[in-house]
Amino acid sequence: MKDQDQFSSAARPAPAPAGPAGAHMDRVVPRPRWLRWRWPAAGVLLVAGLALIAGHAPAPGSTQTVVADRLTVAAVARGEFIDDLPVRATVQPLNSVYLDAVEGGRVERVLVEDGAIVTAGTVLAELANASLQLDVLSRETQVAEQMSALRSQELNLERSRLDARLRVAELDLRHKQLGDTVEQQRALADRGFISPATLQRSEAEFSSVGRTLELARENERLTDTLQAAQLAQLRASAKQLESHLELARSHLRSLQVRAPMNGQLTAFALEVGQSVARGARIGQVDSPAEFKLIGAIDQFYLPRLRAGLEGYVEAAGRRWPLRVTKVYPQVQNGEFRADLVFGAGAPPSLARGQNVNARVSLGASTSALLLPAGPFLQDNGGTFVFVLDAAGTTAERRSVRLGRRNAQHVEVLEGLAADDRIVTSSYATYTERRVLRIVSGGG
Repeated sequence: MKDQDQFSSAARPAPAPAGPAGAHMDRVVPRPRWLRWRWPAAGVLLVAGLALIAGHAPAPGSTQTVVADRLTVAAVARGEFIDDLPVRATVQPLNSVYLDAVEGGRVERVLVEDGAIVTAGTVLAELANASLQLDVLSRETQVAEQMSALRSQELNLERSRLDARLRVAELDLRHKQLGDTVEQQRALADRGFISPATLQRSEAEFSSVGRTLELARENERLTDTLQAAQLAQLRASAKQLESHLELARSHLRSLQVRAPMNGQLTAFALEVGQSVARGARIGQVDSPAEFKLIGAIDQFYLPRLRAGLEGYVEAAGRRWPLRVTKVYPQVQNGEFRADLVFGAGAPPSLARGQNVNARVSLGASTSALLLPAGPFLQDNGGTFVFVLDAAGTTAERRSVRLGRRNAQHVEVLEGLAADDRIVTSSYATYTERRVLRIVSGGG
C-alpha cells in the first residue's frame, strides 16, 4: 500500500502555485482559423455539386415515357406532291330569293303549297291588315285634297297669265287706234279743219297709252317667268304627292305575297288565320335544278384559296368540273367558307342540303420531300416533330419547316431528310417535352 501510495504520489502532478482569486477556473482555448470558414465552404460546395448534377441531368419534365402501341410512326420519303384540297361541301341552290312580309297581317288565304314550282308574280298568299287599309284610305283622302288645292292654284296662275295677255292685247289695240287718229288729225290740222289743241290732246293720249302698253308687256313677261317657276314647283309637289300615294298603295298591295322569280317554293309554311309580323321570313324561292356547293375549309388554306380555281366532284361514274366563285374570309371555329359552282351541269342526283366531297386544285403536281399528314399538325401547327433514333426506343424533338399540305401528305422544306422516322400521332400530351422514351406495352 505504501509503495502504491508513493507511486501514486509520484504520479500525481504537483499542485499549481497559488494565484489570485478566480485563477482556479478553466482557461479559454483559441479556435483554429480554418474552423471559422467550414460552414460557408460547405454551402459553396453543395451549390456547386447541385449545379453540376443539374447540368448533366435532363431538365425536370423534359423526358416522358410513352407506350409504343399509342404512337403512330411514319417515314419521310421523296415523292410526287399533288397540290389539291379536299373539301367537304353542302349542296345549296345556285340562286335563292327570300320571302319576307313587307307588312304584317293575318293570313286570309294560302294559294300555293310548299315545294311547288312557281313563276314570277304568282300570288302565293293573301294577308289582311285592317289598320293598314284604313291608313291607306286616309292618305288617299289627304292626297286628293292636296291635289285639288294644287290644281286650284295652277288654275289661278293660268288665269292671271291670261288676264295679263288680255290687258296687253287691249292696250295694243287702243294704241294702234290712237295712232291712226293722230295721223288723221295732223292732216286735218294742216288744212285748218281742227284746232292745234285737239291735235295735242290726241297726241298726249297716244303717248300715254304707249307707255302703259310697255308697262303691261313688261308685267306680262315678269308674270310668265314667275308663273313658270310656280307651276314647275306645283307640278313637282303634285308628283311627289302621287308617289306618296303610290307608296301607300304598294304597301296595301304587299299584303298579297307574290313569287319574286321563277323557281321552287321552299320553307313556306303559312296557315290560314296565322298572324305574320312585319319583316318576318315566310319562305324562299330557289332556282330549280341549279346548284352550288358551300364548302367548309380549314383556315390553313385561306391564303391559298381564291376565286377562279378549278376543282371537281366525282358522282355517277364521272367527274363534274367545279370552279371557286367566292371566298368568305371570315373564320369561325377554325374554318372559312367558299362557294363552288358547277361548270357544265350538276350531277342529277343532287339534292338541297346533301353533303358531297369535292376537290380543288391549288397548283401543279411537283416532286417533293413528303411526310404523311397526321394529328400532330393540329397540335403544334407543324413547327416541330419527334424524330425516332435507329433503335426506335427514343424520339427527340426537332424543329422543322413545312410547306404545302393535302389530305395525305405535307411538304417538308427544312429539318428532315429522307428515311427519317417521326411520330405522326397526336402531340397533345407532350407538347412541352424534349425527348420521348418509347417502351413496349409491358414496359
